[in-house]
Amino acid sequence: MMVRDENEKTLERWQLLVEVFFRLLTADLLRSTHYVRHGEWAPWSPDSLDAPPKESIVELAVRLSQHNPYSNPADEAREDVDVWIGPLLYATPSAKALLAKYRIDDYDQMTPEFFREVEGMFDRSGVPWQHYPLIAVAPQGGEA
Repeated sequence: MMVRDENEKTLERWQLLVEVFFRLLTADLLRSTHYVRHGEWAPWSPDSLDAPPKESIVELAVRLSQHNPYSNPADEAREDVDVWIGPLLYATPSAKALLAKYRIDDYDQMTPEFFREVEGMFDRSGVPWQHYPLIAVAPQGGEA
């Protein structure tokens, strides 16, 4: 029973990571140095003023949903870890402005007002929390 509970927790954490990243990327609060385009990794310049195409954000989130970030890198599942640590993530100017508006330097400084504003940005971007999950994780085999 303990293993099942641990597997369920891992799936829940993995699902939450995929959902948060997908929403932050879609709302243009977070960007990645690499996206997935037609199944292949494609670089994205941090200097670009344009947001990446929505399809590339979806493809990246789907790729993340297929690779467990909690895999042991010593296992044959090394690709799972590489998918998660390969692309570098960075805050967009919108995210930096939002953090400055609420004077947030650390996680423990986030307020309910801050979270409401972020959730509003998710709603306006078409990825509200009411729709969960948007991209379900897909464990390979019996893995969690």
